[in-house]
Amino acid sequence: MHKNWTRALPLLMGLTLAGCATLLPPAPIGGSIVRSQGATLRLMPTVSTGARIQAEINPLGPWNIKRLEVIPTLKDATGSFVPVSATTGQPTTWEDPGHLKLNQSGDGLSLNSQIALSNLRPHTTYRILARAYDAQDQQISVDASSMTPEVETGENDRPTFEPLPIQLKNVLFSGSISYYLSAQGYVGSYDQATMTLWKVAGGIESLVPNALPMVVPMASFSTNVKIAGLQANTNYRLKFEFRKKSGGVYTPPYPIDIYVRNDDEVASSTGNNWLSFSLPN
Repeated sequence: MHKNWTRALPLLMGLTLAGCATLLPPAPIGGSIVRSQGATLRLMPTVSTGARIQAEINPLGPWNIKRLEVIPTLKDATGSFVPVSATTGQPTTWEDPGHLKLNQSGDGLSLNSQIALSNLRPHTTYRILARAYDAQDQQISVDASSMTPEVETGENDRPTFEPLPIQLKNVLFSGSISYYLSAQGYVGSYDQATMTLWKVAGGIESLVPNALPMVVPMASFSTNVKIAGLQANTNYRLKFEFRKKSGGVYTPPYPIDIYVRNDDEVASSTGNNWLSFSLPN
């Protein structure tokens, strides 16, 4: 079966350069190996799904892979594994945008067929890195766990076969809750409201960094607010402060508590998601 693989950059010096890698269609069972000047390494993708952190969250699996990128690396004189230049076939750096990358995507994507890398250097130690990407082209695999062991290539009449591990990331829990804000009373006496989110454990409050504060001008206070990134089995407290135009701050006496159990069970002490504040003069 012909595989629809593309390289990030063409091999400008031709495919017979020692050290360069190309992709051959997999040989059928019992079929002959296509011979070339260099060594051949055949790889079989082996996907490990990510773990589910909460029972309600679906882990990543092979069905999430929309693009597969294969990067050959070889052992240099220092013993480090480095990528291969797509133009020269020589060792290069990870910072080199021209290092060799082979991609399979779209209708040509198949995780059930062999991948053949040809024109590799004979008697050279390689490790092959696989990177999986989702529909948004975000990497969903873990580099450290998605590389073959060290493998030494032979001559092309003795092609090497290795499983190609693809370890997908764990999906972390991230609960969220939305509120609709409104105010009544002496709204015209205030210019803005500030929200802060606190984590509550053992009766102690600690500010959640980077979640809030969120400053809302009173002119647009009637709005929807979504609080995301909430952790499982955690209690939170949402606090408001309203700044008066004349100076001073009004703090409502009752903060809003948020109870997170899992992504299907995020509850508010208000009993609903409508927050209405009565502002004094």
